[in-house]
Amino acid sequence: QACGSQGMLAGQQRDLDGADDANALAVTALAKTGSLISISVRLPALLCGGDPDLDLDPYLNEILTTFAMQVALGFQIRDDLEDLEQDDGETRPTYATMLGEERCLTLLGELQENALQALIALDERADLLREIGRIMTAAPDKRLA
Repeated sequence: QACGSQGMLAGQQRDLDGADDANALAVTALAKTGSLISISVRLPALLCGGDPDLDLDPYLNEILTTFAMQVALGFQIRDDLEDLEQDDGETRPTYATMLGEERCLTLLGELQENALQALIALDERADLLREIGRIMTAAPDKRLA
Protein backbone atom coordinates (compact mmCIF):
# COMPACT_ATOMS: atom_id res chain seq x y z
CA GLN A 1 0.00 0.00 0.00
CA ALA A 2 2.77 2.46 0.89
CA CYS A 3 4.55 1.92 -2.41
CA GLY A 4 1.62 1.27 -4.73
CA SER A 5 -1.07 3.22 -6.48
CA GLN A 6 -2.45 4.67 -3.22
CA GLY A 7 0.95 5.71 -1.87
CA MET A 8 4.33 6.57 -3.31
CA LEU A 9 3.40 5.71 -6.88
CA ALA A 10 0.38 8.03 -6.75
CA GLY A 11 2.53 10.78 -5.26
CA GLN A 12 5.19 10.34 -7.91
CA GLN A 13 2.57 10.66 -10.64
CA ARG A 14 1.19 13.82 -9.00
CA ASP A 15 4.74 15.16 -8.83
CA LEU A 16 5.24 14.56 -12.55
CA ASP A 17 1.90 16.23 -13.29
CA GLY A 18 2.98 19.32 -11.36
CA ALA A 19 1.21 21.43 -8.76
CA ASP A 20 -0.32 24.86 -8.93
CA ASP A 21 -0.56 25.67 -5.22
CA ALA A 22 0.86 24.73 -1.82
CA ASN A 23 -2.07 22.43 -1.03
CA ALA A 24 -1.37 20.37 -4.15
CA LEU A 25 2.29 20.19 -3.13
CA ALA A 26 1.24 18.91 0.30
CA VAL A 27 -1.00 16.21 -1.18
CA THR A 28 1.89 15.10 -3.40
CA ALA A 29 4.41 15.08 -0.54
CA LEU A 30 2.07 13.18 1.77
CA ALA A 31 1.39 10.55 -0.86
CA LYS A 32 4.99 10.22 -2.02
CA THR A 33 7.25 10.84 0.96
CA GLY A 34 4.59 10.53 3.65
CA SER A 35 3.65 6.99 2.65
CA LEU A 36 7.23 5.80 2.90
CA ILE A 37 8.02 7.58 6.15
CA SER A 38 4.73 6.45 7.66
CA ILE A 39 5.32 2.78 6.94
CA SER A 40 8.92 3.15 8.09
CA VAL A 41 7.84 4.33 11.55
CA ARG A 42 4.79 2.07 11.85
CA LEU A 43 6.32 -1.19 10.67
CA PRO A 44 8.73 -1.62 13.62
CA ALA A 45 5.81 -1.10 16.02
CA LEU A 46 3.80 -3.69 14.12
CA LEU A 47 6.65 -6.19 14.16
CA CYS A 48 7.50 -5.59 17.83
CA GLY A 49 3.89 -6.23 18.75
CA GLY A 50 4.10 -9.68 17.21
CA ASP A 51 0.57 -9.43 15.85
CA PRO A 52 0.22 -11.92 13.00
CA ASP A 53 -2.44 -9.72 11.38
CA LEU A 54 -0.12 -6.69 11.57
CA ASP A 55 -2.86 -4.70 13.26
CA LEU A 56 -1.49 -1.73 15.17
CA ASP A 57 -3.26 -0.24 18.17
CA PRO A 58 -5.36 2.63 16.74
CA TYR A 59 -4.01 5.18 19.25
CA LEU A 60 -0.37 4.30 18.53
CA ASN A 61 -1.12 4.20 14.81
CA GLU A 62 -2.54 7.75 14.97
CA ILE A 63 0.50 9.02 16.91
CA LEU A 64 2.99 7.48 14.49
CA THR A 65 1.07 8.51 11.39
CA THR A 66 0.75 12.11 12.60
CA PHE A 67 4.47 12.19 13.36
CA ALA A 68 5.31 10.74 9.95
CA MET A 69 3.15 13.17 8.00
CA GLN A 70 4.61 16.20 9.79
CA VAL A 71 8.13 14.90 9.12
CA ALA A 72 7.29 14.19 5.47
CA LEU A 73 6.09 17.73 4.84
CA GLY A 74 9.06 19.15 6.71
CA PHE A 75 11.46 16.97 4.76
CA GLN A 76 9.93 18.14 1.47
CA ILE A 77 10.23 21.79 2.45
CA ARG A 78 13.83 21.29 3.55
CA ASP A 79 14.59 19.52 0.27
CA ASP A 80 12.98 22.35 -1.70
CA LEU A 81 15.07 24.91 0.19
CA GLU A 82 18.24 22.94 -0.52
CA ASP A 83 17.28 22.73 -4.20
CA LEU A 84 16.76 26.48 -4.24
CA GLU A 85 20.40 26.87 -3.20
CA GLN A 86 21.51 24.81 -6.19
CA ASP A 87 19.33 26.82 -8.60
CA ASP A 88 19.65 24.44 -11.52
CA GLY A 89 17.19 26.42 -13.61
CA GLU A 90 14.34 23.99 -12.89
CA THR A 91 11.02 25.77 -13.07
CA ARG A 92 8.65 23.26 -11.52
CA PRO A 93 6.71 24.65 -8.56
CA THR A 94 8.12 23.90 -5.11
CA TYR A 95 7.39 25.12 -1.60
CA ALA A 96 10.42 27.40 -1.83
CA THR A 97 9.33 28.99 -5.10
CA MET A 98 5.65 29.28 -4.08
CA LEU A 99 5.96 30.37 -0.46
CA GLY A 100 9.37 31.99 -0.34
CA GLU A 101 12.37 31.18 1.78
CA GLU A 102 11.32 32.91 5.01
CA ARG A 103 7.83 31.38 5.07
CA CYS A 104 9.36 27.95 4.38
CA LEU A 105 11.76 28.30 7.29
CA THR A 106 8.91 29.30 9.59
CA LEU A 107 6.76 26.42 8.37
CA LEU A 108 9.66 24.02 8.76
CA GLY A 109 9.99 24.97 12.43
CA GLU A 110 6.24 24.53 12.96
CA LEU A 111 6.26 21.09 11.32
CA GLN A 112 9.21 19.98 13.44
CA GLU A 113 7.42 21.10 16.60
CA ASN A 114 4.21 19.34 15.51
CA ALA A 115 6.13 16.13 14.79
CA LEU A 116 7.76 16.16 18.21
CA GLN A 117 4.48 17.02 19.92
CA ALA A 118 2.83 14.03 18.23
CA LEU A 119 5.22 11.77 20.16
CA ILE A 120 4.66 13.44 23.54
CA ALA A 121 2.59 10.54 24.89
CA LEU A 122 5.35 8.02 24.13
CA ASP A 123 8.17 7.22 26.50
CA GLU A 124 11.92 7.14 25.90
CA ARG A 125 11.52 4.28 23.43
CA ALA A 126 10.48 6.97 20.92
CA ASP A 127 13.67 9.01 21.48
CA LEU A 128 15.23 7.70 18.26
CA LEU A 129 12.12 8.78 16.34
CA ARG A 130 12.38 12.19 17.95
CA GLU A 131 15.99 12.55 16.85
CA ILE A 132 15.18 11.36 13.33
CA GLY A 133 12.33 13.86 13.20
CA ARG A 134 14.63 16.69 14.30
CA ILE A 135 17.24 15.80 11.69
CA MET A 136 14.79 15.39 8.82
CA THR A 137 13.00 18.67 9.52
CA ALA A 138 16.00 20.82 10.45
CA ALA A 139 16.65 23.94 8.45
CA PRO A 140 19.40 23.47 5.88
CA ASP A 141 22.80 24.13 7.48
CA LYS A 142 23.57 27.30 5.53
CA ARG A 143 20.39 28.85 6.86
CA LEU A 144 21.46 28.36 10.48
CA ALA A 145 24.69 30.35 10.18
